[in-house]
Amino acid sequence: MARVYTITRNNVTPNTANDLMTIIAPANKMIRIKRIRASGEATASTVMRTVIERSTGGTTGGGALTPEKANTSDPAASLTCYSTWTAQPTLSGAPHYNESWNAFGGGFDLTLDGREMYLVNSEQLSIRNTVGTGVMSLEVEVEEL
Repeated sequence: MARVYTITRNNVTPNTANDLMTIIAPANKMIRIKRIRASGEATASTVMRTVIERSTGGTTGGGALTPEKANTSDPAASLTCYSTWTAQPTLSGAPHYNESWNAFGGGFDLTLDGREMYLVNSEQLSIRNTVGTGVMSLEVEVEEL
């Protein structure tokens, strides 16, 4: 039976050289990214571009994010997720999604029904701004299969 978890970061100012969030599949399970939602909290017009793509490597340096269970009777998530790294993961160069938006009251909502991204055997997915440093929040819905 699939288990659903939500991972969030609130009130964050992106650095275009760093991942906002890196999701890593467990070594023995598959995960499915079902939804990615970003919302702007900037006080002035700020152009943003957020890429969502596979990545490799990186050296963790803290900043672990704890996925929240959709069903409180489920066990803790097996996946791992980080918001900070000592050395950033290397992006694949082939984004699944490349979203341009405005952090002043804008955002995007990728509900991926039929277009889900799957990660297996410790594969990584990076979410990173390549343009813009306006304050934002990020929410990702993940399903462990």
